[in-house]
Amino acid sequence: MASHPQNQRPPSPTPTQQDMDELLAFLQIFSQQGYDPLVSTANNVGYYPQYNPDVSKFFTAAGGHRWTDYNYVPSAMKNAYDDDNFIATANLEQAKSLITYCVRAERFCDGAWKSMIASGRLQGILERLRAICGESPAT
Repeated sequence: MASHPQNQRPPSPTPTQQDMDELLAFLQIFSQQGYDPLVSTANNVGYYPQYNPDVSKFFTAAGGHRWTDYNYVPSAMKNAYDDDNFIATANLEQAKSLITYCVRAERFCDGAWKSMIASGRLQGILERLRAICGESPAT
């Protein structure tokens, strides 16, 4: 078995076609005109988003082992997330890193998932994933 630097973990397994299809099923939902990712933001302690069940299901699936890049660099993925060209040309491993960035963003900024969907950035990543699926043979 190949050795890995002390602070790095081995890569997660490659997502299967079924894994990809599971995430891509949400592209049409999130792309609907007027789609609201939130159910509510009302609570007793300030702003804390309550997400539509579809959003929660997507991010639960996207946070799975096959989609997680355990060695992603948050600052690099923030720059990549903001770069249309990077997203448009990302390979599968880069797409996994972007997805990891998206999943983890909500931990650090309440409402991040809403912004990602409302801006269309998440849909752009899913569009690229769909293109990657068309470029490679089914697994």
